[in-house]
Amino acid sequence: MLYCKSRTGRWSTHRVDPRSPDPKKTLTGIPLYTLEEATQLGYQPPTKPTKTAIPTGQNLVVNIHDRVTPVGEGFQFGTVTYQDGSQEPLCYTPHKATQFNTYRKKGATPYTTHKIELVRGVWTNCLYENGERHEMAPIKKWYTRLEMADQIKHARSELADQYWANIHGLLDDLCPDTRTFELHGKERTVQEAPKHADAAWLQPWLDRRINRSEKAQELYRFYQEWKTHRFEGDQEAFRELEEWATQDSHLVKIEEQHRNKWQTQRNDTYHKIGLRLVRMSKGGSLQVSVPPLDKKGQKATKALLATEEQATAGRRLEKSIAPKTFVAFLVSCGKREGIQLEVTPRAPK
Repeated sequence: MLYCKSRTGRWSTHRVDPRSPDPKKTLTGIPLYTLEEATQLGYQPPTKPTKTAIPTGQNLVVNIHDRVTPVGEGFQFGTVTYQDGSQEPLCYTPHKATQFNTYRKKGATPYTTHKIELVRGVWTNCLYENGERHEMAPIKKWYTRLEMADQIKHARSELADQYWANIHGLLDDLCPDTRTFELHGKERTVQEAPKHADAAWLQPWLDRRINRSEKAQELYRFYQEWKTHRFEGDQEAFRELEEWATQDSHLVKIEEQHRNKWQTQRNDTYHKIGLRLVRMSKGGSLQVSVPPLDKKGQKATKALLATEEQATAGRRLEKSIAPKTFVAFLVSCGKREGIQLEVTPRAPK
């Protein structure tokens, strides 16, 4: 094995070509050195890290806190107490994203889009106009996957407000007449569908006041049915609805991708921590203390222990750390290693 040195001072290995008459020279004229020669010139062979065996047979106590507390760049959700009495905090540090691309509004002229890029080691908001990049102010905060997903969700709501303000006006022009019917003992006045045989399907949606709905799933079903039941004079209203549906479906995929990556990275970290604790307790014992139960047997701190899938839109970032998910991984690791864990709820204060 021979070694070569680059212009920047970095060393790399070089495989000798047996067809070369001089094994220490290459066609490019880069000199090659043996290990002894390279060592004299400052090359340091890489050292393999020594793996330390996990100490087994310990009696561990895992305490899951009632509330998640910020610690540095991460969040502490529990504490593990070792056999010698020493304690170690159980923390999760969210992974910082390496890129964040926004979206371009369909049909916007000129072509403009925003991207957050790493420029000379600093995260910068860049504006692209017709292919030309313009660097804007640097960004002081580095977003996590979950924060980026929340921004995409906010962009979806702004997009819906903008498009549906136009769609409401177009529906008023398309359906100028009204009809009255009785519902649950009360009279309701709604718009009446156009006098076309092909537009009869629109009346049930108008009766449900689709033009006042803010649920994206219901609006998207409305678009799907309208796409298969076109009628005369609906060009302008349907075009606005189609533009909204196309962009919203695109943003839904981006938001879902960010949330899935957040959840995958978090669960992978929990699995590694849980497997290490379970293997340390092999031959000993592992006791897990979780927050107390209320009278109905439900978690008293359900909002703070909610998983990312169950979290509401108004939840804080700490709630998505999901200590309940960590306990589930701890139990699954114990079953795989053949260890029975003792998960006991604490007495309420």
